[in-house]
Amino acid sequence: MDILPGVGVGEIKFGMLEPDVISILGKPDEIKEDEYASGSGDIYRMLSYFSLNLDLSFDKEDDFKLGSITISGHDFRLFGQKLFDKPMNLVKSFVSKIGHEIPKHEDFTIDDSDPRICLDYDTLGMLFWFGSGKLTEIDCRYFFEEDGETEIWP
Repeated sequence: MDILPGVGVGEIKFGMLEPDVISILGKPDEIKEDEYASGSGDIYRMLSYFSLNLDLSFDKEDDFKLGSITISGHDFRLFGQKLFDKPMNLVKSFVSKIGHEIPKHEDFTIDDSDPRICLDYDTLGMLFWFGSGKLTEIDCRYFFEEDGETEIWP
């Protein structure tokens, strides 16, 4: 499946409603509803498709439209390339050339035996997560207008 920055993954597009996603992908393996912070009212619903390595999040703030996609599978391509399990320097070089952006680099390592690094490509609306130096997960989101607040739904 192709990852389309700011648009979605394959047939799944940001801004879709849960029933529309289910009509395409079928019944999810797990549905979770929770708050980002306890008592905040900032509720989200997440559909998980374990066999597809996809988590799809629908936020109350977005009227429960699909707002983020987490990918952790090897059958996905970005700009025609399969990047999962590739080393961070290779992924960073490839994505930076395509996106013409130097990513924000954040270290989320808690235990030195399992380094966890995130590269944030804001102009692509994507976070690339690395464990032990290799790409393990990509978080994708929709784009915003230049004001940083107005959503651009595909």
